[in-house]
Amino acid sequence: MKTDASYIKKQRIQAGQYKLPYHWSGAKKVEARRYHKMTGVLVDSLLQLLSATADNEITLLDFGCGDGYGAYLIAKLLEERGVKARIYGVDVEAVAIDWAIKLTGDERSLSLEFMVGDIRSGVDLIRDKPGMMVVLMREVIEHLPENDIDEILRYTGETLPKAKILISVPSVNSPTEEKHFRHYTENSLRETLRRNGYDPVSVSGFGFRPIAFYWVLKRTKALLNRKPWLWWLMNPLWRVVRPEWAITLVAMAGRTND
Repeated sequence: MKTDASYIKKQRIQAGQYKLPYHWSGAKKVEARRYHKMTGVLVDSLLQLLSATADNEITLLDFGCGDGYGAYLIAKLLEERGVKARIYGVDVEAVAIDWAIKLTGDERSLSLEFMVGDIRSGVDLIRDKPGMMVVLMREVIEHLPENDIDEILRYTGETLPKAKILISVPSVNSPTEEKHFRHYTENSLRETLRRNGYDPVSVSGFGFRPIAFYWVLKRTKALLNRKPWLWWLMNPLWRVVRPEWAITLVAMAGRTND
């Protein structure tokens, strides 16, 4: 994959966040609650995909897994629902993977494995595993140049043609962060998937935040992080909503020729 100065700068910003396992800390109580609810939406999507197959187990590649907290939560929620799941987390950041391994080491009941690597490493991990195969990219592609996104999606589709893709990205209802290349609309997310051979089964939104209310709700969340007992004031906003209103977009997709 080609890189440039802009990408390297954004990657350094992202890597700097993993000096501590920030997803695990829960220091920002309201944000932690939102992360949990968003994980539940992803698990519901996995169960929806599973219900349409004859499989009773899931093999999941969490590509760009970071410190592993998202993979851990998914594994726990699927276990609670009686679903057998093997989850493999892959990330290019060695520090993040070190945290993932350390912080999930005592979870013997969960099938979790983490390694440093790129998409090829991840595909090699799950290529011959049983069950419904899913590649999760949770808020990953906004960190990448377009040519890298295309390479990742095409390689995944060509190598794992039966695998489903589950992608979440920030929507344009949030201003683009310095570490991101872009945020998405429903149409731009669908176009990204289609040009790489995927047919989006669905694109939904999570978290209510039309752009006109961005700063009001952003400041409210910052206030409530200091007063976490009031988190419930934001709770009604953290739900599945129309894509044009959402903070986050979630897409499920399969290969066009499936």
